[in-house]
Amino acid sequence: TMLRTMPITYVGIIIIVLAVLTIPTGSLQIATAAHLSPGTHNVQHVYKHAENSYLPLSKFHLRGIDGPYHTQGNLILGADNRPYLFHGVARDDLEYRCAGDGHYTQQELAYMGIGDNTAHAPYWGGNIVRLPLSENYWLYGSPSQGCSSAQYHALLKSVVDILTSLNLNVMLDLQWTNAGGQSPGAGDAWSMPDQDSVTFWQQVAGIYKNYRNVLFEIYNEAHWLKNWPCWRNGCAIVGDYSGLTGHDHSRYNYQAVGMQALLDTIRQSLSLIHI
Repeated sequence: TMLRTMPITYVGIIIIVLAVLTIPTGSLQIATAAHLSPGTHNVQHVYKHAENSYLPLSKFHLRGIDGPYHTQGNLILGADNRPYLFHGVARDDLEYRCAGDGHYTQQELAYMGIGDNTAHAPYWGGNIVRLPLSENYWLYGSPSQGCSSAQYHALLKSVVDILTSLNLNVMLDLQWTNAGGQSPGAGDAWSMPDQDSVTFWQQVAGIYKNYRNVLFEIYNEAHWLKNWPCWRNGCAIVGDYSGLTGHDHSRYNYQAVGMQALLDTIRQSLSLIHI
């Protein structure tokens, strides 16, 4: 579970599901071989077996940094090979404010993790903080906000380093893109990544590849026509629209880059993979 914070205005909730169900292959084979009849008794038996196949929460590592992380089946494991369950806070801001909102001090970021709650200082108790980012800000800065790309890089590194010192994991999320170099300012939540997204991940992965607590969210919510081949391999996008909640209401045509290309880019940038 991950909570989303917005500066002052509201706190929303988003859910990410990370590796909680294991069903032994043998169990599926046994059920098939037995040719279970559709009777009530057999159906209840199958449901009960599925319930028992959930990995108990007590088996997961829930606190601190245990990276670099790797996968085994549908589980995410820490460096000690114990299943790790990520839960935390999505700290919105850096996708639409190049210089941030000024609330990235050590103490303010500490509230994302574990601490002693008071009436004026509640702690969220998370083990990971998700940072949504803008490829435009990373690559070009924001002249209208008086913020260069170098300043954006420095701010992000400062935030990541503080969170690391607080024993928290960090998820770097490519949230806003520029529709093939057409969407100005921060960009927006376009349907697919583009060629600038490749450059973004070449640089970001290269900088943070040695952080054992940093994970990469390749792209937030690809959604072009529910087209899986396009999501994976890229395609021509025609008339992309950021929707009623977007701020750039132009419609753009551009060549989208697929998730596979971004994944390959990150892997080429890393000597140790912890995606």
